[in-house]
Amino acid sequence: MAIDNNTLLTWSRVAANRQITVTNELFPGGLEELNDYTAEEVKDAVKNFRGHPTANQRFSLSANSTKKLVQLTLWVKDRIRLGQDVEFDDGTTQAKFVSMIDKSQQREKIRQERKKNAEGLATMKIDPPLKASSGWDGWKDSVKTALMLAYGSKGVPLLYVIRTIPASTFPVVPVGGVAPSWEELAIDAAPLTGLDYDADRKTVHLFLLNNISEDSDAHAYIHPLVSRNDGRLDWQALCERYENAATIQARVNQANKTWEMLVYKNERAMSFEAFSKKLTKALQYFDDAGRAKHDGDVIDWIWRHIQCGELSQHLSALKVGQSIYVRTSKQILQEIAKEVPNLSKASNFEPRISEIQQGSSESGGFTFDGSTPSSGAHTSDGKLYCGTYSPSRWFSDDVKPFHEQIREHRDKQGRNSTKSKNANRKLQELRATNAELKRNLSALKSGGRDDDTVATEESHDNAGDAFGGRESMKKKSKDNK
Repeated sequence: MAIDNNTLLTWSRVAANRQITVTNELFPGGLEELNDYTAEEVKDAVKNFRGHPTANQRFSLSANSTKKLVQLTLWVKDRIRLGQDVEFDDGTTQAKFVSMIDKSQQREKIRQERKKNAEGLATMKIDPPLKASSGWDGWKDSVKTALMLAYGSKGVPLLYVIRTIPASTFPVVPVGGVAPSWEELAIDAAPLTGLDYDADRKTVHLFLLNNISEDSDAHAYIHPLVSRNDGRLDWQALCERYENAATIQARVNQANKTWEMLVYKNERAMSFEAFSKKLTKALQYFDDAGRAKHDGDVIDWIWRHIQCGELSQHLSALKVGQSIYVRTSKQILQEIAKEVPNLSKASNFEPRISEIQQGSSESGGFTFDGSTPSSGAHTSDGKLYCGTYSPSRWFSDDVKPFHEQIREHRDKQGRNSTKSKNANRKLQELRATNAELKRNLSALKSGGRDDDTVATEESHDNAGDAFGGRESMKKKSKDNK
């Protein structure tokens, strides 16, 4: 059973003999009617009580009472935003009531600030803009962050416009679990109908369109939808393009290779930061595909795949500590990261050029040899193929996710090839110079003799030198005499 309105007004510091008048003036049909008032309109209504035409019905409310009525109005609006019943259940105490309506006022302050973010959203730039599938993940995260921090016409984060679920679903919080925030509930519950929603989806549309490169396949994909001015339709089309079954499977394949082959040995081979980022990315790919790894399995993986001898004692201590103080995989990685700066300098120097050329990728290495894979971007032995692709294979969905990696390895190969060519050219120049010097020396020695004679003598001289130089020394001694 819900708490009656007179009790709510008593908790709002409205005297009993004034409660009927306040009820009749502000919400005669129920608390839901407060949704039609702004905070300023509630304050004006309170002022009107002082000027009531009937003398015995004129009264004033304290500043505290006025504040409570404004807060109650904001609470009603929040309940309607969530699609919830506008009532306080019978387990509500006065202290809880005061806390609940006070939080509604705090949210309103945040809401007014973040509405300013929405005003500038249409011109906000994400760097870099979306161009192809290789940039989708980072761009998607940036979009969601921006929409989480901008409140639209409904007074909830604009992220609700692109949510995947069509209607509100309020999760049951497990015992000991963390209840979702009001913002999270609002994002899941805000109705996808009405004038406010129409305004919000247009705002999101302008924001998305402004952050998609005009010469990209993404822009071409949503171009037929531009006239609809619907950010939700835009988002659904982009997800269809970049999160289809083929793309997801390609990312899962990449994540599987990372899961199998990624190891941390030292800062020379791969920084711990890079190692952690690769693991996080792989776990996100598993999660996106509905194949999330259990955190216990991730922890077991960490023990096996951190193969740095200098960290072995620290890892052993963490393993023992798990039986006393249970940590998540993220916490364990953070603990290990704290020890990395203490590794010996011998494990922290920069890799050699040969190591860069032969370096490893998430997929266990790369190669320019062999033929183009019939599917995906990896050879049968798990290496990333960086050679030539046909246009149809290069722009296929199972290769696009690896464009960035392939280009990186091609650039490195190009730089190293240039260095080799320069070295070969210098060697050839030195050889040519040496040959010219020999010809000049031969001319001086010949004194007019034919080249064959000179060549024979030179060969004898060289032979003498090769056997310790004794014959050469004897010959020079005779010549001096």
